[in-house]
Amino acid sequence: MWNDAKAYCESKGGHLATITSQKENDLVQHVARQNLIWLGGTDEGHEGLWTWVTEEPWSFQAWEIDPMEPNGGTNENHLMMGDYSPCWRVVGDIAINMGYQWNNSGQWNDANGNTELAFVCEWEGSETSSLYSLAVNKTGSGIVTSNPARINCEKTSQTCSAKFPLGATVTLNASGYLQPIWVGRFINYVFIGWNGACSGIEPSCTVTMDTAKTVTANFKSQPENTDLLVVYKSGDGSVTSDPAGIHCGTDCAEIYNNGTTVTLTAMPGMLSTFSGWGGVCTGIGNCKVVATDIDWLTTPQVVNATFRQVVFPDLVITSVTGPSGAFGLPIAITTRPVATKAADP
Repeated sequence: MWNDAKAYCESKGGHLATITSQKENDLVQHVARQNLIWLGGTDEGHEGLWTWVTEEPWSFQAWEIDPMEPNGGTNENHLMMGDYSPCWRVVGDIAINMGYQWNNSGQWNDANGNTELAFVCEWEGSETSSLYSLAVNKTGSGIVTSNPARINCEKTSQTCSAKFPLGATVTLNASGYLQPIWVGRFINYVFIGWNGACSGIEPSCTVTMDTAKTVTANFKSQPENTDLLVVYKSGDGSVTSDPAGIHCGTDCAEIYNNGTTVTLTAMPGMLSTFSGWGGVCTGIGNCKVVATDIDWLTTPQVVNATFRQVVFPDLVITSVTGPSGAFGLPIAITTRPVATKAADP
């Protein structure tokens, strides 16, 4: 049985064989001779999404094509090497089809894990230290997938993870979904931003795997007759809202009831200045947005806030000390002269 084979290999410090190239496939076939064998692949966690027991990328496959495999659905969730091919008997100049039989030509099949088969164990070399875990946590209900396709964190799954090789570039994609609550009524779950190894509110995020990393994807439920307001910020500064809900930096999206007037205020950092709004707001004063669900399911209202660094042409600021954001209290600024002017940012 597949689980017994997996447990045996792990008890010996290894794992069921995994295959990432034609060369490895040929080697395992040679070791197996004509035996049908279990391999360390399964789609038990998500039908059709095949994964290795080591969580390494599913980058190679050798499915049988006649008949087309995998074809067992939810009844066959484990990977075997072996194919069901026609058996021919040659009598004189005539080839007679004697039916089908199992053999091992290196092709793969999905099979029921309760079947008794031989198996091949594999022990890793030093490369195992180059596989790093990428964990995805979620707040709220939504979907996160990855490219390469190793992570598929569905609506109700709160934590998903996979391992990737050192230096791998992994793109995570977050998406909401529409949930019916009764006939003609829905809740729209929307993505509102990343934390951890990803940041910002764009639905796609790219992570380079040079160590184990954790990412949090944040979702909120958006009922009908509400509006999603999103702030895109660049530069050193923050944006807050009245009524409360947005404090960007950290929280740059909020859902408001239709008809609510939301006032956004820009606060530049210590050495920055606010240069203006974009999107549904313009100018440099406070931004006022009226929540509306003209396109409730697909399009939020977007505001851009841009901050720029203050440039002192004849000085370089080397340090700033004092209470951050405090007015009327002493703040010390240490500078040194420069021979040339600094360029505008």
